[in-house]
Amino acid sequence: MPTVTVTENSPTSVTFSWTTSLPTTSMVQHTWDGSSTLYPNSWFYYDDKLTTNHSVTINNRFLPDVNQKFCVQSLSGLGWSITPLQTFKTQPINALFNGDFEASGLAWDQELGFGMGAIPWVKFGQATGIARDGTYPMHGIVSYSPTHSLIFEEGYSNAMNYSGAYQRIKVGTANVNQTYMLRAKALTYCEGLQSDVNNRLGIDPTGGTDPNSPTVVWGPWVSTSRAWQDAICAAIAGEGATNWNGYITVFLQTEHRWPLSLNLTMFDDVSLELAVPKTTIGDALWAQPGWPVDLGAGGNMIVTKTELLAEQTGIYKYAWIQSDDRANGIKVRLDKCANADEVVQGCRVRVRGNTNVRALMDPNWGEAEVVALKVDILGTDDDPIPLDMPNKSLSGAPIGIQRGANGAAGANNLGLLVKTTGRVTEVGVDGFTGKDYFLIDDGSNLQTPIHPPSGPDYVATGLKVYSPDDFPTLPAVGQYVSVIGASALEVYDPTPGLGAAAGVPNGSGDEILIRCLRLRNGNDWEVIPEP
Repeated sequence: MPTVTVTENSPTSVTFSWTTSLPTTSMVQHTWDGSSTLYPNSWFYYDDKLTTNHSVTINNRFLPDVNQKFCVQSLSGLGWSITPLQTFKTQPINALFNGDFEASGLAWDQELGFGMGAIPWVKFGQATGIARDGTYPMHGIVSYSPTHSLIFEEGYSNAMNYSGAYQRIKVGTANVNQTYMLRAKALTYCEGLQSDVNNRLGIDPTGGTDPNSPTVVWGPWVSTSRAWQDAICAAIAGEGATNWNGYITVFLQTEHRWPLSLNLTMFDDVSLELAVPKTTIGDALWAQPGWPVDLGAGGNMIVTKTELLAEQTGIYKYAWIQSDDRANGIKVRLDKCANADEVVQGCRVRVRGNTNVRALMDPNWGEAEVVALKVDILGTDDDPIPLDMPNKSLSGAPIGIQRGANGAAGANNLGLLVKTTGRVTEVGVDGFTGKDYFLIDDGSNLQTPIHPPSGPDYVATGLKVYSPDDFPTLPAVGQYVSVIGASALEVYDPTPGLGAAAGVPNGSGDEILIRCLRLRNGNDWEVIPEP
């Protein structure tokens, strides 16, 4: 039996060399996905030229960083000669590979059904198509780049589907704590509503390959209606791992909500790079949703309030932070942080995470936020001096990805600690949130829609002030009070559930963003003498 030399040219390219005493043909049979046997997931290379010095190079037909099986076979005038089954291990990849899906990879023809070019992407879920021609003239769809003929595509007819592909990359333990950004072009189309099909990117900074793992950081869903748009996601390498081995995993995920006659979700031009996070709240608000941030590394960010909010998807802890110059503040979601319980009012913090803007489908989803991936507590300090302002100045106009209350004007102050005054015009319980509130009016004459626990909705005069859950004592109607808290937004939906039922991405379109102020504790309101 000949001795076979295996030379790994790259993680997806291997050369097999051997010699025979007689001129023979050359054939290599090999696995591509790390299977322990050659059947059923194996491929052949065959050359019928007769030679004694055999060299076969196979490109882009191996998943990286796994043990592969192979044998070589030679045919001479004396018959077939076959080596025993042997093993070699492909190298890991240290950078994202084949992000344009143009590399040749015949193994994926059989595995996924369409086209070439998928190696080293691995499917998950019910993925059925990858790296095929992305031109659909009858639907007005063309591939993203004129120089690219292939894309990742999930095309499904009459079926629901939550699936995609992943790629595992060894960035190395020296890059622990570095922020990586995954980018791609994304396109969706279906014969239903626009939000029935969606794409998003994800990163597991621990190197896991389960898309359902809580360690996966997901970027925003993208729904485009036949236009290529940017999709992004960022994560901190090694965050959440006990003993990190230097790997991260990137995911492309598609969502087909209904068994429509045509669903198309596509990705192209996927790239992974070290990120350049935004370091101020102001810059973060002008970046694309999903952009990474690194706020407060210099000790200039303080937590002014924390609160548990009950939402459609669960109960989550939030913090409101602001810079020392009081130029901007922002709401921070903490559920991915192991030390969330340690984040309290008065902490000076460094917050690393991604910006996020959610659909107007929940009362608490009005404001832009940071989904924190890591929070470092740098110390504690006194509360900042709140900004004094009249009722009507709360919220301010929209800025970048930060929304504003309906009809609001002036500088956006959402997330900042503010102080205002007014006469109490109403005390009640909100029917959407179940939280105690009171309304105050300083002459601004704000008209605030109210959804009571029972009975019809109505409009009342005043700024809505939410009381903390642990301090149920509220002022009485007619008292003139001063209040301090976080400037915030609330989503009022006059037709709750309509947007979700209709599949509208941002609600049903009749939502109203109203100003509100969130008290921190029972000392944040006091009765004051009449002005």
